[in-house]
Amino acid sequence: MEMDVYDYESYQMSIQNLLMLKLFHDEGINVSNFPNYMTHINYGDTNSLDIFTNGMNQLFENTIHFDYGDVDSKEFKELFEDLVGGDGPHSVPEFAYVIKDPLFELLLNSPYSRVFEKLLKGLVSDDMNVCECIVLPNRDGIGFLFEFYSQFHNVAEDCINLKHEAMKLKKQYKREIAKE
Repeated sequence: MEMDVYDYESYQMSIQNLLMLKLFHDEGINVSNFPNYMTHINYGDTNSLDIFTNGMNQLFENTIHFDYGDVDSKEFKELFEDLVGGDGPHSVPEFAYVIKDPLFELLLNSPYSRVFEKLLKGLVSDDMNVCECIVLPNRDGIGFLFEFYSQFHNVAEDCINLKHEAMKLKKQYKREIAKE
């Protein structure tokens, strides 16, 4: 039996979407109202980004999604100041996510900031996908700058793991404060 490339890619993406739903479900997120995980790329029927966005919105307190056309918006420029485009060290992303969560803000402004920032290095980037995770200039959250990405389940898994590690660091930090 042969399968054409569109069906093959559609099945792979559908499995990745199902995995992403499972990851969010295991975190206690109600995924019953999420888009269908089944995909067919030949018809432009892909729900990966929608599933990812819904999960991120429930996983963290405040997430903001910027499409490519939004990089000229005032809100985007205020968040990233001189970091993106022009003379900034980062190229203009295809799209971006900003996560502003009290947990991340606490750690970024604590003695554990270097440990937390070290966790961000190399996060969600590999040979097939290009995404950079940066600390926002005012240190109240992090940003994901996506230059190219197709496997959102990897990002979802990394974000969940990052949140778990951040919760461990927060407990450690609170114990140290209590000793003082």
